[in-house]
Amino acid sequence: MFKSKLIISVLVVLFTISITSCDKDDDATPPVVNEVSIKLDKSSVDFEKVKQGDSKEVILKLTNSSKATINSLSSKVTISGGAIGVSFKFSPLAPGKSINIPVKFTSAKTTKLGIYQGKLILTPSNGKPVEVSLSVNVVKADDKPVEGKVVVDKNAINFGSLPKGTGTESMKEVIVKLTNNTNKTLEGLTQKLSTSGVGSVKATLVNFSSLAPGKSINIPVKFTSGDTDPGSFKGTLTLTPSIGEPIIVNLSAMVIAANVTGSIVVDKNSIDFGSLPKGTGTASMKEVIVKLTNNTNKTLEGLTHKLSTSPGVVGSVEATLVNFSSLAPGKSINIPVKFTSGNTDPGSFKGTLTLTPSIGNPIEIKLSATVTDSGTVTGPTTGKVVVDKQSVNFGSFSKPGLAKKVTIKLTNNTNKTINSIKLDFFTSSTNGSSSSSITLSGNSSTSRTHLTNNGSIKLGSKFSPLAPGKDVFITLDFTSGNSGNFNGKLTITPSIGAPIDVLLSSSVK
Repeated sequence: MFKSKLIISVLVVLFTISITSCDKDDDATPPVVNEVSIKLDKSSVDFEKVKQGDSKEVILKLTNSSKATINSLSSKVTISGGAIGVSFKFSPLAPGKSINIPVKFTSAKTTKLGIYQGKLILTPSNGKPVEVSLSVNVVKADDKPVEGKVVVDKNAINFGSLPKGTGTESMKEVIVKLTNNTNKTLEGLTQKLSTSGVGSVKATLVNFSSLAPGKSINIPVKFTSGDTDPGSFKGTLTLTPSIGEPIIVNLSAMVIAANVTGSIVVDKNSIDFGSLPKGTGTASMKEVIVKLTNNTNKTLEGLTHKLSTSPGVVGSVEATLVNFSSLAPGKSINIPVKFTSGNTDPGSFKGTLTLTPSIGNPIEIKLSATVTDSGTVTGPTTGKVVVDKQSVNFGSFSKPGLAKKVTIKLTNNTNKTINSIKLDFFTSSTNGSSSSSITLSGNSSTSRTHLTNNGSIKLGSKFSPLAPGKDVFITLDFTSGNSGNFNGKLTITPSIGAPIDVLLSSSVK
């Protein structure tokens, strides 16, 4: 009897447990099918300091941490004080896979200074949104002055002689390398082409957006002869960067008849007339003959010439195309080139004679001469070239933007005329490579600014041949900049005597 009661009690307990369990299953919420979830490597992004007008980008790594594929992903951003850009390419993301999401903050130049807060919400398909907090500190833009220049590796392009036509043999491409040698990012660059003559030219700014300091881009410049009559092409490519001055690249080419072989040649590519005394007599003149030969298979129908001289030179030169009409293959002509000293002060002459034939490339002949005093002293040099200062201390400056001017007097205490002086500026007082070098001769001048570690020095001088007992003045204008000490050197090398060192120093606190 006791055993029967025990069995019944156990059955009642089991039945009660079973009923209770069934009731619990009936009331439970069904699980969501294919629910996805994402995981980010950062829960917050601090852009830290961003200057007015600048931008900064941070990469978020997003991983599909669920067992279902994410088919889409949306983003929403809220922040004050600037613009947040979230741009990414999305394709279905399998479980365990990851993608990078760039988050970029851009501050306008007019954005008020201060700290800004915001948030980024990323929401996957069939999943819960994930929030990332954002913060940024907008600081004042760098107002340092621009230092350095935007430069190109060539200021002139001669495409040479190309046969008329539109095939590859009638085209030539040259690369111009542009480098940002400033301390600022180049944000803009435009180009303009102006041309005259035959043929056509094209320049392309390939994918330009901006150019950081020290970086370069290549600009292809392409000339095409086209189906035009033979002739010459002249043009300019003007590149205008957002920093600095426009840069002009001169362009030239010659379109020739098809199937030309050989070239037009001269027997000399330079002429040194030597030293001639000032005056207009025969002793002050010298003539040299240039022989030009047509080594092509075509008759030369045209030939022009142009003389150009360097600024501040003395004397004069002339060239004559004597009775030229045409020149058959294999024939030559003589071109007299004559230099005259004239009644000018002693000095040097530099120039170029450019001969442009109707076939082939222009031919350049370099010209040089020296004009001496009609009563030039011969024999050994006596005396010295001296300066009134062996050292210059500009002093101590309390802040940037302060200036001081010092003049150095150089005197010719020799018995001969000084025809040139060379100025070498060194950023260190010890011997080393010159940061700038310029030679003054004839009637010439210079005004050049040199950077130091604590400011800048503007070097200026007007020079003409210096007779015995005469003076020339060299000005040094120092402007204070960053704090620090400067110890440099100016080396003056006259055409007579030994180099003269002038030590330079300054301090900015």
